Amino acid sequence: MITPLAVDLKTAASMCGYSVKTMRRAIKKGDIAAIGATAKIVVLVDDLRDYLERHKLSTSVAKSTSSKPVNKKVARTKLDSGGHQWTESRRQ
Repeated sequence: MITPLAVDLKTAASMCGYSVKTMRRAIKKGDIAAIGATAKIVVLVDDLRDYLERHKLSTSVAKSTSSKPVNKKVARTKLDSGGHQWTESRRQ
């Protein structure tokens, strides 16, 4: 079996567990180099490995971020003293 040197964005995203949109953002930021010699954009597999290594979380950080409560947006409809309806939204 031949190991590829480069893969397309969809495959790169799948390999990393990210979306194609996230991969495009990383390329735009310069975190990952993209090669576009043809109409198809490809990413070097070694660059993907480097990107993941640079963004690796320590185990203590990973544990603390997974136990944080979810930041949900809550909307409530209220009536003012004149009987007009309005919506209050806030993060919970």
